[in-house]
Amino acid sequence: MYKIIFFLTAALLVGCESSLLNPGTRGDNNRATDEIPEVQARDIVLSIGIGESMYFGTSTLSKDIEDASDFYEHNGQSSSDVWGDWLFVFEPMSSGILYKYTLDENNALSGPERLSFGAGSGASHIAVASASKAYVSLGNTGKIAIINPTSMKKTGEIDLTSYAVGTDGSPDPSTSIIRDGLLYVALSQKASVMSAHDTAACVAIINTTNDQVTKLIWDSRAESLGGPDESNATVFTDENNHIYFYSCALWGYQPGLSDGLLRIKNGETEFDPDYYFSIMSTSVSGVPGNSVSYGLTIRYAGNGIVYSSLLVPGLTSNPPDYANDRNYQPVKIDLVNKTITKIPVGAAGGWPAKTILVESSGTVLFGQNESSTPAGLYRYDPVANTVSSSPVLETEGMPYFLYALED
Repeated sequence: MYKIIFFLTAALLVGCESSLLNPGTRGDNNRATDEIPEVQARDIVLSIGIGESMYFGTSTLSKDIEDASDFYEHNGQSSSDVWGDWLFVFEPMSSGILYKYTLDENNALSGPERLSFGAGSGASHIAVASASKAYVSLGNTGKIAIINPTSMKKTGEIDLTSYAVGTDGSPDPSTSIIRDGLLYVALSQKASVMSAHDTAACVAIINTTNDQVTKLIWDSRAESLGGPDESNATVFTDENNHIYFYSCALWGYQPGLSDGLLRIKNGETEFDPDYYFSIMSTSVSGVPGNSVSYGLTIRYAGNGIVYSSLLVPGLTSNPPDYANDRNYQPVKIDLVNKTITKIPVGAAGGWPAKTILVESSGTVLFGQNESSTPAGLYRYDPVANTVSSSPVLETEGMPYFLYALED
């Protein structure tokens, strides 16, 4: 069993200093001066939720880690993304700062470098076109910032405020993806944090050569695409280069809002009129009432299969107990046959429900918070339809964001 041991004291819980330090500062790992550490490339980027904070670092699935001195503290509402040798971290609900960490040859993190968009910007998603150009969604201002991710300088912006529905001045750009020289940006069209204007799903398509909006596309079958969570966790392409956007219908906070997956086929710039898949309307055998609500993270595994963890209303307390409910059930979703299958991985709380990684071997890692079993990463084998009885990597906090790294 592999375990991350966090030297967590009561002082940490009340916001005092600990071995997990503020962004840009590493802890002292207290190694003896004559010790020669074994160097091993790290396999994953992992974030851990402890108290009111989120800690980001790299780890390996093949060796114990004795402390968390390489992890960096951020706001508990932070989101992240990985591109090449960079880890990006946002604090969308607070600072409006984009942090960039750089991975060395062993996938250890250094940094961060910072780029501020303002505390009220709602910066939360990044789409990287190249080492010199990336796009950051500023949900609260209704703009897309154009940046150089190498120098961490802002080089321009795209104003989308004229596409806002309602009178709040922003169409809430969020989830985004680049395909064939075009940036596809979901416009969530929110009226507030937990409500959306009653309008169709909307995506702005932007030419990455001249940064001009080429068109907006709409689809009334779903509403409010995207969201402020993990950067671009609800958009993906399949092996046919089709784009899928998912709406979680604002996590069920607004009754009557339509959820579902929409598709933009390869070579096209309109929603596919022949494809729509509602998660909330699909029966799932083996969960209370055969009923599910929404997913937080969608991971594509190939051949039309995605993995997610879906909220199960029948496992949710009334009122919801966010600290203790284990109400997000890991599932396999078949995009072709439009079916959802419960898999033998235990239900998790809301934070670990986002911890999903499809490994190159085809196995899948899922996060669990501590209940009857230790918190950490558990490995699911879809061929044998079995899950590891103990974590392949145990954590003392709740796992959250998870990405694979190359040596």
